[in-house]
This record gives sequence, structure tokens and C-alpha cells, in this order.
Amino acid sequence: MTANSGFLDSVASQSDLSFAQVKKHTSIDTIYYQKNSTFAGDTVYYRDSAHPLVVLLHDDHLVCLKKLLLVFGDGEKCTDNLLIETDCDIDYSTDSSELSYKILSDTSFITTETLTERNEGQKDKITVTEQFYKISDKGKIIALNKKSHQFTRDRNPEDE
Repeated sequence: MTANSGFLDSVASQSDLSFAQVKKHTSIDTIYYQKNSTFAGDTVYYRDSAHPLVVLLHDDHLVCLKKLLLVFGDGEKCTDNLLIETDCDIDYSTDSSELSYKILSDTSFITTETLTERNEGQKDKITVTEQFYKISDKGKIIALNKKSHQFTRDRNPEDE
């Protein structure tokens, strides 16, 4: 049993997490610690591996839900973290970005960012970027290949 077992149990049970718990067990940037924001556990992947992958849910209680991936070492604080998903309110009169993820293995995952550039009276320009990552032996997140493609789509008049 590691020092983080209680924290991993809380995440796995999708419990609400206090700022104190998050600060004690992670290295998440303080930008996420806002007065009305909250954290909750989401998922623990590969708990018994050398580097368990932990997903935390951050809710700013304004416009965004975000998921952060944390990489843990054996009995240590998290060794690295990355924003992997956003679910934000969309204002269809302005550009927007959405981020999603997929865990591929205990040492790899992918994020997909969809950027929508809105051009009034014209088609929207969509850019989809897939970024592949690996987890190093030291528990660091390393960006690998990135691929993007673009296309356009008609605007939905209801979104105008």
C-alpha cells in the first residue's frame, strides 16, 4: 500500500476532493484553486502499474468542467499532470475549442482538440489536432506525434 492509496481510493470512488487533498497529493497549478471551483475524483487507470494514471474533474462553477490527468510514482506525489478534457459553455458567435482524451495503455494516451473558427455569414473552419503522448519511466508526460486536419461546415442558423 502506498502513501497515496487513500487519495487514489477517493478518486476511484468519484468523491469530492478538498483543496488540501489536491495540494497534498498533486502538483496542479494554483490557477485551478479559485474560490468557487471544486475538484472531484473521476477515474484511476492502471492502479497497480509503475505509474497509475489519475483523472480529476475540476469544475469552475462558471462555464467549464475540465479533466486533468495526473501521473503518480510509487508512493510519491504526482510526477506530472496535463489538462486532457474541457467541457465549456459555447458562445456560437465566437471561436471555441474543445479537448477530449483517450487512454491507450498504461504508458500512452491521446488528446484531441477541436478548434472552431466562426465566420459570420460563412462556413465555420474546423481544425482537429490529435496529440499523442507517452509516460516515461520517470513518470513524465512526453509529447510525441501530432497530426491535424481541417475542414469547413455550414453554420447552423439556430446558433447565429
